[in-house]
Amino acid sequence: MVSQLRDGETKSQVTTIILSPDNITVAAGYSDGSVKIWNLVQKTCTVTLNGHSSAVSALRFNKSGILLVTGSRDTNLIVWDVVSETGLYRLRGHKNMITDCLFLEKSKRLVSSSTDSFIKIWDLETQHCIQTLVGHTNEVWSFDVNLQETRLVAGSIDNVLRVWSLNPSEFPQIPDQLLHLKKRNNLLLQ
Repeated sequence: MVSQLRDGETKSQVTTIILSPDNITVAAGYSDGSVKIWNLVQKTCTVTLNGHSSAVSALRFNKSGILLVTGSRDTNLIVWDVVSETGLYRLRGHKNMITDCLFLEKSKRLVSSSTDSFIKIWDLETQHCIQTLVGHTNEVWSFDVNLQETRLVAGSIDNVLRVWSLNPSEFPQIPDQLLHLKKRNNLLLQ
């Protein structure tokens, strides 16, 4: 061991940690719902973020290390600006504890998983869920995305890894019959 990071005020347990891309900053989530940002060089807590009502269960920085997303047992996600030390917005939609989260840099989206068996894709500009992946039948505990952000692999307690496409060119196309019907209905509504 080369050092210890300790805050005399905190009595809560550490529930999750993530190292920032700068390799100097680490975020730690606690059982009381708080998040502390630590500087590894100075060995000090530089920021405490309070926004969750129960234990923090997932953390991820974006590639620049400026944004941090936190997920919690309270079923919410919060996107934080680490530089200005403020919460930007809260994302609600999961029905149970958040287990993982990840920024999709290319599409300005966020992916989250939960013990509610769902994976949700959030648009960061509109701050809404734009898609829910429903292929899992049990708790989703972990996922990751390839560097090109075209594949998502998720694992759940049913011991099956499910691979999802994030590439729009691979999405199922609307059958011509439905497309024609949609156009016709739009004309009728005008």
